[in-house]
Amino acid sequence: MSTPDVDPRSTPGPVVEAPRERASTIRLLALATSAGLLAGLASWLAEESMHGRFRPPLTATPGFATPAETAVATASHRAGVLAETSVVFGLLGAALGAALGAVGGLSRKSPRDAGLAALGGSALGAAAAVAAVQVAVRLGFRLLPQDDDGLLGALAMQGAIAGLLGAAAGAALGFGAAGRRGVPQAVVGGLLGGVVGVVAYQVAGALAFPLAETSRPVATTPGARLTAQLLIAALAAAGAALGAAPAPRRG
Repeated sequence: MSTPDVDPRSTPGPVVEAPRERASTIRLLALATSAGLLAGLASWLAEESMHGRFRPPLTATPGFATPAETAVATASHRAGVLAETSVVFGLLGAALGAALGAVGGLSRKSPRDAGLAALGGSALGAAAAVAAVQVAVRLGFRLLPQDDDGLLGALAMQGAIAGLLGAAAGAALGFGAAGRRGVPQAVVGGLLGGVVGVVAYQVAGALAFPLAETSRPVATTPGARLTAQLLIAALAAAGAALGAAPAPRRG
């Protein structure tokens, strides 16, 4: 029984990543991760200059607080937490979006595209982060007990915020690096990287900052807050860069 002749040119060959493509991927990954770290540091410095300003003033009441006074104090505390968390992640979203947009444009040697992507990324990153905070933190207030500091609640709340923030920054990187066609995969990579950053932050918090209340939207110590900013920004940037990297060619 004879077998039909098969033209070897008609069958897809193995995926081959050319040295130039590999170098381009490594370069984009290094630039994006470095930009993410710088964005996280800049955001943390701005955050620390305003930390604590959104906390409501302490009020003394004679005896035990009435239910009405407790309700007012709880609402005031939650408003302060919501405002501070919006500022913290809004700053990070703006800084990371601008940094990755600039990296994307510069990766194809286009200062004009770098500037446009940085401006758009800054606005999109800030808006996405604040919107995510407003939804995730408000849901956390409604669905979680007031004194809940469990890991699952923290991962859900912080992961939603960091994921959407990373997706917005990834969109800026993808658009700057390859135009509209570079956006979808960079968005997915940024989202996944942001979520991984939150997981890494919770692990680091349990080991290095056990008393910093890292399960809350904003931790109570500067070191823990810096760790959150750096891990979320760096891993979201790395994920976005891997998503935006040139696809390997088939040999």
